[in-house]
Amino acid sequence: NARGRPGDKRERGDGLEAKIGGNEKARPREGGSGLSVLPAAKRLRAGMHEDHANVDPDSALGDTKESPPSHPFARYVVDIKGYKKASAQDVGIKVFRTPGKRFTAVFKHRYSDFIVEEVGLDKKIVTIPEKDPKEAKGMEVEEKVTPNLETAKKELGPLIGAERAQALVKFVESGGTVGATHVPETTSTESKEEEPNQGNKNQQKKRGKRKRNKRGKQKRGPSFVVEGMDDKDIRTKVHMVVRNHLKGFDSSTTPTKGVEIFKGSSGRRPKKKRPYLHFTLLKKKIDTMSAINSLCRIMRLKPKTFSFAGTKDRRAITLQRVCGFGLQHKHLFGTVEKWLNKSMRVGHFEYKDTGLKLGELYGNRFSIILREVEGITNAALKTTAESIRKNGFVNYYGMQRFGTGTVSTHAVGLELLKGNIERAIGLILAPRPEDKEDSSAAKKIFRDKGDIEETLRLLPRFMHNECNLLQALNELGPSQPLPALKRIQRGMRLMYMHSVQSMIWNHMASIRMEQMNSSKALPGDLVYRGDDEAIAMRRDQGLPEVIMLDEKTAGNYSIFDIILPTPGSDVVIPSNLKSSYLKILKEYAIESLIDSNQSPRYDEAALTGNYRKLICRPKDLEIDIITYTKPDQCLIDSEYLVKAEEEVGDSVTSEQGEHIQGDHDILQEPSGEKTAIKLRFTLPSSSYATIAIRELTKTSVRT
Repeated sequence: NARGRPGDKRERGDGLEAKIGGNEKARPREGGSGLSVLPAAKRLRAGMHEDHANVDPDSALGDTKESPPSHPFARYVVDIKGYKKASAQDVGIKVFRTPGKRFTAVFKHRYSDFIVEEVGLDKKIVTIPEKDPKEAKGMEVEEKVTPNLETAKKELGPLIGAERAQALVKFVESGGTVGATHVPETTSTESKEEEPNQGNKNQQKKRGKRKRNKRGKQKRGPSFVVEGMDDKDIRTKVHMVVRNHLKGFDSSTTPTKGVEIFKGSSGRRPKKKRPYLHFTLLKKKIDTMSAINSLCRIMRLKPKTFSFAGTKDRRAITLQRVCGFGLQHKHLFGTVEKWLNKSMRVGHFEYKDTGLKLGELYGNRFSIILREVEGITNAALKTTAESIRKNGFVNYYGMQRFGTGTVSTHAVGLELLKGNIERAIGLILAPRPEDKEDSSAAKKIFRDKGDIEETLRLLPRFMHNECNLLQALNELGPSQPLPALKRIQRGMRLMYMHSVQSMIWNHMASIRMEQMNSSKALPGDLVYRGDDEAIAMRRDQGLPEVIMLDEKTAGNYSIFDIILPTPGSDVVIPSNLKSSYLKILKEYAIESLIDSNQSPRYDEAALTGNYRKLICRPKDLEIDIITYTKPDQCLIDSEYLVKAEEEVGDSVTSEQGEHIQGDHDILQEPSGEKTAIKLRFTLPSSSYATIAIRELTKTSVRT
């Protein structure tokens, strides 16, 4: 919930203004700038204001001494006066990779100004689903089976004799008619009774019962009976031959210890049903997790039913593949069309044997419009773009990783990693300045009175985490914080802790770029062992092998090969940054992330870590400078996405976009004519387009 941020302005619709600050230097910083992580870490210990930097954190971060609540859930009440919205500097985003001039622009004026198309592992871009979907691919179908007569004849010969084996093969080859040794009697009356559509439903049910024998099985047609088989082992072998080689036929033992072979109910055998339904999700004005939660609420499913390769932005039009276990595509399509057609569409259905895992994508293709561009010439803009194309940008985790609220996601994650489960829950449930009036009032009831039922009655339904936590506390009582926490989706719980890892990675990347040579690989750096692209394509095979460079090998690699780890139990820490990693982990009191001698505070806090490229170079970067006159004019050239914007949701609403602060003395358009930048580029999985825009505009982007 980003509403209510200081400086936000609202015009039409429900769009938000997200500020791109101008507090960073545009010149890339290299060499020994003396970055000090610890003072920032102290201020960031749990998102504190600088005013609280020298105050004991336990007293500064919420132990309210004035009129503490006395209800049973008081242990979950946290004062958040010492918390603030995280800035780019707070989360380690500090360095620009390329030179350039800061300029002014408006970001995300329309939702169609930011389009994300997922690129699968097959390097194909996900396309918009059709409005009237065709039949799903990979559905359960009947497969015609063919008996293996030669093999059956060869194996049956020693068991029942060559002559009878030959007769049985002819019987099977004819489809169960020629050479039958037993034909069931059929009277003319019975034939009439078996004609379809005779009489009412009750009469049909009676006829169905008469058609079945005492065991409840359907009457058989002509059969081939092999008598005189007293040896049970031989009978068993005959049954196995029928099962393995005479597909479409069944066998049974007769009362006289013979074997009866007969045609099955069908000469076709269904394939094993594929349990996973893969589909394309087109969404607008909603993030991926909220879209999944909406589907689960309406279809009465658990969130773990769905999986996806990556989360996508809320303030955008996005296309991605999603997977659901045990779903029927017609039911899913009908649900979305009836209840959720204002914000999403589904299609391109395909049933598969396997699901989707987080990270199973090649990357994302972005189409972005920056409006009202001022403060840079066309030549300078193209020079900066070419520099980014060649040199890339520091592959920071973007600001959306840390949330836009007063209590950032990594503030909650820090408490979880330190085992302070009650405090983490309290941070999630605490009223925040940016909350809407109804949600703020509901949270205050829990804070002041501990009345969970009343809180749930007033709390908006879209606040899934808060609702799940409160329901769990109401059922379990105040003394079981961990089971209550686990009512939140596992992906969301991990996201809190992963944001801590991301924040530490950002700080380490800034140290590597500022305090060391930022143009080449150095001894102590880490690189992948093997081909980068091959590594990216096998995300489900665990952590890749890495090499730590030394004096001899460093010259064989470039700055683009360097990787940094997010701290965890299974990663290798680069020797040239090890002291910095240990220093910041100690400051946050989470040394257990990489110290094998310290046990995690609870099971999910045992994070393995991961590796991430230090520098990211966008692929297929295209940049165009265009002019327009109408403020809400659609500037995108992809017709099918324009159509999607019009069909999914209400009529397009404009919003006051992010204002990029810069100089205003270079571009001077004619009266009524404005300049916009149209960007298209592809980034690998988990890289942030907002960081690429930050590199272009030379100022921070918050969404």
